[in-house]
Amino acid sequence: LLLPVLTGWHCSGFTAADSTGFYSFAQTYNQQRHPLPHDPSGYTSFNLSEVSFAGDYFDRSQLAQEKKDWPRALTLLEKAAYHFRLGGDWHSFILCNLQTARCYLEQSDNSRAVERLQEALDVIDERSFTYDILHADVHLEMGVALIRQGLKTQSIPHFLESVSIRQELNGNDDPLLANAYNKLGVSYYMTGKFEQALDVYHRALALTDRVEVEPLVIAEICNNIGIVLKINGDLVESLEYYHRSLELKESLLSADDPNLARTYNNLGNLYRIMGQSELAMVYYQKAESIFKTK
Repeated sequence: LLLPVLTGWHCSGFTAADSTGFYSFAQTYNQQRHPLPHDPSGYTSFNLSEVSFAGDYFDRSQLAQEKKDWPRALTLLEKAAYHFRLGGDWHSFILCNLQTARCYLEQSDNSRAVERLQEALDVIDERSFTYDILHADVHLEMGVALIRQGLKTQSIPHFLESVSIRQELNGNDDPLLANAYNKLGVSYYMTGKFEQALDVYHRALALTDRVEVEPLVIAEICNNIGIVLKINGDLVESLEYYHRSLELKESLLSADDPNLARTYNNLGNLYRIMGQSELAMVYYQKAESIFKTK
């Protein structure tokens, strides 16, 4: 839905719905390097020759991902996964499938991402692996992929499982729980469960008082709390959280980053509802100037 004309200026680039920024920060984990396990033999016996081939393909895929060359990364990861499977190194096979899924998500090929993640989950179930953090990440990414397919309700159990595994392994002060809580909150929000969304957002934010959490994740949590508070009619409090999110983003992102534009747009929506059309226009124009460059 397009916003109406305000004071003679058409906000053609914006939607009336606030943006959670879910897709932008869905793959924070993908920005990190992921070495292979030092001792995959803990999972099963394996063929060293095949695993050696696989390891070479896997290492080259990491460089391709760093360069955001997704087609090459996919080719290398598929080869690595094939040889890890032949070599019986199932833990590394699961890791390959996880990274392959993330590359597909980068290309908006959500159905193939789901296929690779489901294959990883099937291996975990079939081989009765003891849960580790990798399994939590597979569930987290499956939730992301399902939301992108529009399967919002189906994503919730995967986010809950990811949270549960992290809590069991690392306790309640795992910094990456904040990211998992945030994604779970987005699923609740998208399915109309606003109070549950607000609860997990606040749990995520409370975590930032105890441990160091990535600042951009904190910014998105604040943005998302602002969205739910606006729906609940708590406009003043919503405004506080939007500005907290904006302050973090402006200190961390370039001036033309689309994530910054989304928060500008959310603020424009809120000021419009509050009857402050001039302030709304200021933020709409800031957002429009970014959207025009993308």
